[in-house]
Amino acid sequence: MKKKDKNIFLSILLIIFMLILSIKVIYADPLEDDNKKKESKIL
Repeated sequence: MKKKDKNIFLSILLIIFMLILSIKVIYADPLEDDNKKKESKIL
């Protein structure tokens, strides 16, 4: 692998990773709220 190719590959991986994270945040928001409520009850 050339250095330039490696950089492109890494940047693509990073973009995919960011997309997955943002999707998880969007879908996990209601779950996070539930968890916080449960935690506050426990505390």
